[in-house]
Amino acid sequence: MITLYRPNGTVLLSVEVDDDSYRDAQLMGFDLLAVRFSLEQSVGVPLQSYTIFDGRRYTLFAAPEVTKVSERQYDYVMTMYTIGYLLHITLMRNLT
Repeated sequence: MITLYRPNGTVLLSVEVDDDSYRDAQLMGFDLLAVRFSLEQSVGVPLQSYTIFDGRRYTLFAAPEVTKVSERQYDYVMTMYTIGYLLHITLMRNLT
């Protein structure tokens, strides 16, 4: 079970994740948390939403993939990253 928080810190939802969810931690790299779950209704998950897993904060930087399976089942796939991911995607330039 994970709890997703809105960017302002309020609770968005608590869900049971599927068995094929995983965490990938890399030495000298960035960590990711791939979360899969199903809900009975469609829920908008805003960017910058986050969760705390194993003492680390994982943030959503890309829109989740939502698949409508039936009238009462929506499958969600979200990939969340630690703050080190921002360093990976940021370009730095020396202006001098």
